[in-house]
Amino acid sequence: EKRPFRQDLHDYDPRQRRRTDEVNYPAHQWDDKDGHYIITLGESLLPRYKILKVIGEGTFGKVTQCWDRSEKKYVAIKIIKSIQKYRDAAKVEISILRDIEKKDKNGTSGCIRMIEFFDFRGHFCLVFDLLGMSMYDFLRQNSYRPFSLHEVQLFGRQILNSVSFLHNMGLIHTDLKLENVLLVNSDWQYHRHAVHGRSRVVKRKDVVVIDLGSAIYEKDHHATVVSTRHYRAPEVVLGLGWSYPCDLWSVGC
Repeated sequence: EKRPFRQDLHDYDPRQRRRTDEVNYPAHQWDDKDGHYIITLGESLLPRYKILKVIGEGTFGKVTQCWDRSEKKYVAIKIIKSIQKYRDAAKVEISILRDIEKKDKNGTSGCIRMIEFFDFRGHFCLVFDLLGMSMYDFLRQNSYRPFSLHEVQLFGRQILNSVSFLHNMGLIHTDLKLENVLLVNSDWQYHRHAVHGRSRVVKRKDVVVIDLGSAIYEKDHHATVVSTRHYRAPEVVLGLGWSYPCDLWSVGC
């Protein structure tokens, strides 16, 4: 069930933007037609991790909440599609997460930290600590009532700290948005607001920047279009070329 790593994973250089043939990894009965791993609740990813539920899904694959039998704690595991282009993208993300881990020895960057990764039935699986919901999901469940000015200041300071850390590494995130900022703990309590009435207020104000799958080193080749449309900087829209400032525009959005 566990497929050994291919040797080129360890030799993979994310700075080499070589074209790869978009050939699907060999199909198996445990993949759907789109290359997603078919999740069965209660099954194990390796003997260590038990799948409890699916907590997210995107073009890259699925995110599951799992029980870590070794450490006796809940974790989030990002299961990448078995399609080759997504496997190649996962290699880049893994390499970047490793670079962040080397630079962020004290864990103060506010960027997501990868616990480990493994290859399971043709799917790269990236293991992270289980955090709270995204800022977007919190707003949505709160009927889109806005955060207070004080909360915006606290969140903004942390996000800017994370962006500064990435930029000092020579990295541009390129996809900063509310969906990619997670609350460390999304427990909340009700608060009566003079304008918005009864509203949810998150108890803990700590946030973490996630999803480095689109991050790129400044010295590497830049795609023409980056960022989710609503967070896209004018220079990207106008095709003028882009660099670190596109992240700051996204933060402002």
